[in-house]
Amino acid sequence: LSSRPLVNPEMHLLRPHGHAVLVVEMKMEKRRVLVCSVHLERVRSLKKNKEGFELPWEKAFQILKTELTSNTPGSMAVEEILTLPALRPSEEVIIGGDFNTVPFSTAIRSMGRHYDDALRFTADYFIGTYTMVAFPVKPRIDYIFHSAGMKVLSASVIREGVGDHYPVRAVLGFE
Repeated sequence: LSSRPLVNPEMHLLRPHGHAVLVVEMKMEKRRVLVCSVHLERVRSLKKNKEGFELPWEKAFQILKTELTSNTPGSMAVEEILTLPALRPSEEVIIGGDFNTVPFSTAIRSMGRHYDDALRFTADYFIGTYTMVAFPVKPRIDYIFHSAGMKVLSASVIREGVGDHYPVRAVLGFE
């Protein structure tokens, strides 16, 4: 959601799973800002029940190890996102959405080499954003990243909502 008009939408399909990145332009203080919305592949081995996804401790540790140490479908999608031609000529970039992975994963570390996490240095950094997992600790899988020329005026996880994710909110400005 944006308080400013979004123009020139482009859809980029990510290989091989058909997930997509929506890219739009936004004018902000006479600058061109590219805004990207992503939804990356979820961990396929989870089984869903009426409370959400079942996640025994052993499975949680196995998933965490894989996400932190391996090349995953999410990390491959991030590498593809980072090479999108639309990102190159932009002055500033915001990339947000459901990354379906946890902080410090290979995918999030790749994003962090190019962009800043809006929740970095906030009390909400480790707040879970996905509510439908039957596990005592809810994972944070939703992010807003921004280019270095922008600064975070405020950012938080909104701990209410009707969906299965808590939204991440950020107000961004310029240095």
